[in-house]
Amino acid sequence: MRPRRYERKFCTAMAGSQPHVTSADLIIEARSGASSIDSFETLIGLPSYEIPIPLAGTLSSPEAALYKRGERRGIAKLALASYGAESGQFVSATGPKFGFAQKREWTLLFFISWKNENLIPEGVAPSRHSVAVPN
Repeated sequence: MRPRRYERKFCTAMAGSQPHVTSADLIIEARSGASSIDSFETLIGLPSYEIPIPLAGTLSSPEAALYKRGERRGIAKLALASYGAESGQFVSATGPKFGFAQKREWTLLFFISWKNENLIPEGVAPSRHSVAVPN
């Protein structure tokens, strides 16, 4: 199966090369249905703001939060489809899979703060999630 015109253009633009379909048994196509981040913040107190100072620029005032709650939520939707490399015939597909992540932060009485997040599971070192870039 020859790559479609838009696939060739995309691969050439992004990687600077043509896709190598001649040595493949299957072609796996990833489809993203959703990718978003929602965020909001509630503040009871005085927000940080900039004070203009003539001939000197600006000065930022500190935030004074009696109560503050911030939240960010991420959503991703992904589906995979596979095709035979030579015939181009559909082989299989996954149903849509969803991924969710959230991060919440609270501040109480100016100095007491805590957070709750599920971005990286507990007990897993962040370095295990990094991707090595080949030279």
